[in-house]
Amino acid sequence: MAQMHGTIERPLDETATEIRRVAGEQGWAISEHESAPNRLVFKKGMSALSWGSQLTAALTAATPTETGIQINTKETFSLADWGRGKRQAVKLLEDVGAELI
Repeated sequence: MAQMHGTIERPLDETATEIRRVAGEQGWAISEHESAPNRLVFKKGMSALSWGSQLTAALTAATPTETGIQINTKETFSLADWGRGKRQAVKLLEDVGAELI
């Protein structure tokens, strides 16, 4: 379980579109029924290396051209993620071009 923050020089709607694209490239599936315009929920199912993960991106419009991003991660059937959540959150933030704060 991790929480990471970043900012990006893009309007909120463009940021949401880019996060959806990049998360999909990273193997995350959007959970549409749990998501909202400013809250995107992504999931990965169980595999040989994971018991399932969830990543939530909360977006806030800092200015009309800058968006704040808060990423929260959690494991579905595990008590600890051994740092994997933080690595996943950082990778998503970096790959969308956000500056970590």
